[in-house]
Amino acid sequence: MQAWDDYLSQRKSAASVAPINALKKTLIEKQRAEREALHQQQEARWAADAKLRSARLRKGWSGLWDKVTGQSKQTRARNELEALQAQQRDRLQRDQLVWAHIQECAKIDKQRTARRQHGLAKVQRLAALLPEHARQTLQHDPRMSGPAIQ
Repeated sequence: MQAWDDYLSQRKSAASVAPINALKKTLIEKQRAEREALHQQQEARWAADAKLRSARLRKGWSGLWDKVTGQSKQTRARNELEALQAQQRDRLQRDQLVWAHIQECAKIDKQRTARRQHGLAKVQRLAALLPEHARQTLQHDPRMSGPAIQ
């Protein structure tokens, strides 16, 4: 009988959280697309920024003159600093997006847990009522042969 109760509990629990599972699956797909879009956006911005930084370094005689005067060294230092700042900015953006995604998934997990607990409590209340109901039914059923159940 315990195995049957466990089976029913699992079936009811699974049915009650099925919509939440579908919602989570949809959310995960949406989040994956958002992360991919952010990645593409950051790669495009990184390429544009790298091109801009590269354009600051002059070529030919002007580039040679910049090396002689020290301007080239200053430009390279500025480029390195900007590249580091861009890398940190992109990492922060990714971290913020991932953190937001984790929080969204946690909300769904809380809903799923609450529904499972609610369903389990319902099954337990019904299981507690079942023996009393069965006893009363058996005592009052004239079709029952044998002694009354106490």
